[in-house]
Amino acid sequence: MEGLLIAGGGLLRIDEAAVRLLERWPAAPDFDALGFLRFLVELAPTRFRCLPVLDEDPGDVLARPTFDVSSVEAFLAAARTLAGWPPKKADGVRQSLQSYLPEYPLDPVGLATRLSPDLRLTDDGELYEAPVSLGQAALHVLRKARFPLPLEDLRTALLAHFGSALNPAPELSELPGVLAKLGTYRVDAGEIHVPATRSVEAHPDPKVPADPLPLELRAEDPAERACGILRDLAARDGFRLVVGSPETHSEIARSLMKCVGDGATYVSFEDEFFRRVQPIDALERAERFLAQRPRLKREAESLLDAIVKEQGRPGARVVLGDTALWGVCDALHLVRRLYDLTATGGRGFWVLVIPGLVSKSQPLFNEQPGAIVFSISGATLPLTREVHA
Repeated sequence: MEGLLIAGGGLLRIDEAAVRLLERWPAAPDFDALGFLRFLVELAPTRFRCLPVLDEDPGDVLARPTFDVSSVEAFLAAARTLAGWPPKKADGVRQSLQSYLPEYPLDPVGLATRLSPDLRLTDDGELYEAPVSLGQAALHVLRKARFPLPLEDLRTALLAHFGSALNPAPELSELPGVLAKLGTYRVDAGEIHVPATRSVEAHPDPKVPADPLPLELRAEDPAERACGILRDLAARDGFRLVVGSPETHSEIARSLMKCVGDGATYVSFEDEFFRRVQPIDALERAERFLAQRPRLKREAESLLDAIVKEQGRPGARVVLGDTALWGVCDALHLVRRLYDLTATGGRGFWVLVIPGLVSKSQPLFNEQPGAIVFSISGATLPLTREVHA
């Protein structure tokens, strides 16, 4: 058993250890492998421990003496918190989890998924907790997709990323109804299209051309230069507005994480809104009934205040993206509100990404004429693609 435990980094579910034990040394059908392992722990308490830390039966984890109940419980609690929706990239999660069990020599993300079956990884290596609603999962997959996308490809991607965690299962015949509730996508001849963002429909007006790139972005690749600018600024408190192409603003926002340095936090306003404030179907109703806009505006304001309060602190580096629904909420003033909340110092460095373009030195939300948002000269960066550096 000691060899099994060492191979597992010193921590192994007792039922998993029992299965491996019987694979190596077959026994009679009525042999109680779990009881045998617990007996071995009692015989050699200086070599093994049995930690009752799992909320299931059996709930024990076999451990080397260097691990204790409180440390493993804290590790699992942190893993479940980090696995909250939306799915998180494993690299950031790994760094956070390692601090709870610094003596664990293997991958802490792998340990979390082995100890708790509800903690899983998407096909892209993102941590989440099962079960997952089909609507949430579809939104997560579609945000990374290229359109038009066949319905069958969406179903395949959903199963690849979330598999049995999906509730309900992604039946091909049901997917058009799920997409209709999201309010952003339309299905035509078995393909998914994006006619607009969830907020203000984007119909670029040929009379509203984008400005030429600022001089500082012309000397080299604009995306890489913008990344360098953000990297240089990230060490101090401040605010920068990035205006991204409506079709790719979500991807642009996530790509900027690599520009602001280690320890940066990505916050999806859209995901937080659906998680804390309104389900997706309620937002769809609000798009149809303008009378609900004032309430959504107030809720969006309160959510932004809460995000700044939770994430803002000296030395913090925050990228706030997925802001397209500010149009639905009639909340374009939140750009100025975020600037005011972070301008006094002590809140860290914030990068706000909105969909749109810059025309006549003015950012236009979702490329709409007249949808001018607050900006500061020299503090606005237009981007049309992701950063790859």
